Amino acid sequence: MAANFFNNKARAAAAAASTSSKQKPTDGKEEQTRLQPWVEKYRPKTLDDVAAQDHTTKVLQRTLQASNLPHMLFYGPPGTGKTSTILALAKSLFGPALYRSRILELNASDERGIGIVREKVKGFARTQLSQPTGLDPSYFEQYPCPPFKIIILDEADSMTQDAQSALRRTMEQYSRITRFCLVCNYVTRIIEPLASRCSKFRFKPLDNSAAAERLAHIAKLENLKLDEGVIDKLITCGEGDLRRAITYMQSAARLVGAGRPTGQKDGDEDSEMADASSEAITVRMIEEIAGVVPESVIDRLVQAMQPKKLGSSYEAVSAVVTDIVADGWSAGQLVLQYDLKHGHLGPSAMPHNHVWDPLALLSEESAYRIEFRKTRMAAPESPKEYPAMTPAPRYLTGKKEEIKEFLDKFDVFLFDCDGVLWSGDHLFPGTVETLEMLRSNGMRTPAGEKLRARYSYPPGKQVVFVTNNSTKSRADYKKKLEKLGIPSTTEEIFSSSYSASIYISRILKLPENKRKVFVIGETGIEQELQTENVPFIGGTDPAYRREVRPEDYKLIAAGDPSLLDPEVGVVLVGLDFHLNYLKLALAYHYIKRGAGFLATNIDSTLPNSGTLFPGAGSMSAPLIMMLGQEPVSLGKPNQAMMDAIEGKFKFDRSRTCMVGDRANTDIRFGLEGKLGGTLGVLTGVSSKEDFLAGPIRPSVYLDKLSDLLEAK
Repeated sequence: MAANFFNNKARAAAAAASTSSKQKPTDGKEEQTRLQPWVEKYRPKTLDDVAAQDHTTKVLQRTLQASNLPHMLFYGPPGTGKTSTILALAKSLFGPALYRSRILELNASDERGIGIVREKVKGFARTQLSQPTGLDPSYFEQYPCPPFKIIILDEADSMTQDAQSALRRTMEQYSRITRFCLVCNYVTRIIEPLASRCSKFRFKPLDNSAAAERLAHIAKLENLKLDEGVIDKLITCGEGDLRRAITYMQSAARLVGAGRPTGQKDGDEDSEMADASSEAITVRMIEEIAGVVPESVIDRLVQAMQPKKLGSSYEAVSAVVTDIVADGWSAGQLVLQYDLKHGHLGPSAMPHNHVWDPLALLSEESAYRIEFRKTRMAAPESPKEYPAMTPAPRYLTGKKEEIKEFLDKFDVFLFDCDGVLWSGDHLFPGTVETLEMLRSNGMRTPAGEKLRARYSYPPGKQVVFVTNNSTKSRADYKKKLEKLGIPSTTEEIFSSSYSASIYISRILKLPENKRKVFVIGETGIEQELQTENVPFIGGTDPAYRREVRPEDYKLIAAGDPSLLDPEVGVVLVGLDFHLNYLKLALAYHYIKRGAGFLATNIDSTLPNSGTLFPGAGSMSAPLIMMLGQEPVSLGKPNQAMMDAIEGKFKFDRSRTCMVGDRANTDIRFGLEGKLGGTLGVLTGVSSKEDFLAGPIRPSVYLDKLSDLLEAK
């Protein structure tokens, strides 16, 4: 158990150290140095001290000699020396005497809203420089002291969009007397107008040899005893973050060195404390500090996932997982360790091809950096299940100026279709004109400009049709859109059936003998699977639309290949107009035998002809009841779909708006995707009361989509 790291011996040693320090007061400066974090104590003092970033430090050395810095953007993984580099550069420029007056450093502990930019940052940036006095001329020979100040914004990617916009204006206004250095992990979270005004410096992860050299240097200076393999383990647990590795080493040093806080000799009564001080840092000690899961825990879980007989894995895995959770181990750390040692914990890695479970899925998803969240099949029954994500929405119908202001905030609009553009085959009045208005004016995005150039669209906003309707393929949807008078391309359409086919073919990577998909659904799913060359059975095949015969029960129970295809590795459930007992029975037994359980979406209902009918989510409901297991949903509101859309269209989420009629699907999709706005319409499932008083609310809402035409 992780908690056993803080054992009685360590606590006794720490208590004894405390008693000893009380009895024998030490020098305050020495005590302060002892307690100083090593990441600060051994932070590089000059650019020459920065490890393994020669490509960056060489450029900065030249700018140091010229005493003329541009605005800079340092980006890269944590613990690679970004902050240390700019601090070393600043000290080399101004020296200790002028450092405090010429440098403003804001880090993660500071507030990151627009207020801090308008007040603290702007106030420092506009301060006029005065000629330094009282300094020896030799000081200026050692330090260039250029005629500008430097503002360092650490973790700039955590600043709000408004704050970044305000910072851009401040940067332009005071660039003569102030330089800015932005430090971040993710350069994509810095708005383009701000990033384009900076010289970019990428900090790469430290190679193992450079990290090992630095750790060994610190260990030598601190007179540490290290067992063989400790430095390698520190590097592994640090995952490229030298700061984390140094912190782990200091934590271990404090444990084994608890008996000598000030270098004093311990009394005879402190024998246990003396034992602690003589210990060497071990590999296991580093693992416990870093939260590394013991191999025995992983081996036990893997054994539970390899049942001796079919259908017996759930109880065994459940028992092991319960123990893992109770002991406080991290599931992410566990899967990462397995991947590093054995390779991906995916279906192809399992000893028995019939075994396929959520842990395998988690590993594949982490490898592709896609988060697939399991979501409930129905809307929440009470507001307690989901807290209100936004304040009460504004009602914009009839408010021309407010509509114009709202539209100007966005470059991209994601449109749900049923209930927004049409109901069934009935196109809502004004839909075509509204889409034409959006496409013909407004801001432009690179992806939108590319599509417009290719398909001769007028300049304007990008429109993407996002639908959970799995009964149609993208090609079918294009035909429907054009039949209704809406010009479109296949590339503008993103359906749940397309999302599911991409997921199965490119993410799951099923083994060759388990590549088939058993489909509960219509031709839309089948056509998209065909485009990805994924074999399937079921679906619209007439052989699966018959009634169940008495002999079928015995054949299914025996796993007869005439009914249960041994090559099926996944069950995919979408809207099926011919759902019957046979399909449900086969799906149930495929999943019980280890097949994956996927759903195109979780919509329990769909709108048509002014009322509601069963949706794709209702097709999965019987299986959920039988299995006690929910499917992985691949449509709205699952964020896997949002990630895929963003990956295809390369848009800025803060400049994107989701338009929909259903709060728990469309609006939730936009809110959880952290889009800049959400627009609800009252022509589909959710009512005005749902938008105003429900737990999931849009930014604004309209009676109907065509109310946007008032902005013309």
